[in-house]
Amino acid sequence: MHKSFYVSGFLYHQPSQQILLQQISSLQNHLSQWFLFGESYKQGAYAEKIFQNIIYQQLGLEIKNINSVYSYENDNANYSIFYSEIKKLSDFPGKNDRIFQWLSFKNIPKLHISAQTKHDIVIAQRVIDSINRKNTINQTNPE
Repeated sequence: MHKSFYVSGFLYHQPSQQILLQQISSLQNHLSQWFLFGESYKQGAYAEKIFQNIIYQQLGLEIKNINSVYSYENDNANYSIFYSEIKKLSDFPGKNDRIFQWLSFKNIPKLHISAQTKHDIVIAQRVIDSINRKNTINQTNPE
């Protein structure tokens, strides 16, 4: 049995410490879940390039700096989680049945969101916080 491959992630705005998530809007379901940006891909494809393409297709935004949060696998699939830091906090109009919203990390526990997505966001926040601490130390103690 072949495993499937899945890549997902979000945009991050450091000054406001917010992430961009998406929600599938539905008149029938007022409790629609929030999601990372993601899709399945074929083995051998570059996961970073797939994430870049997802963001371009969904938002029309070209991203260059892609940061890995982590990769993992379970019995069914391999997953890669990424984020891309953007400099300008921009609103993105809804597309098809999706809406996009900037949310702070502290609001994540209040969202209707899957346990796996919540886990991925918590790990991403830890990675981002670690990088920010390292950058602060490097700025205060230049070599």
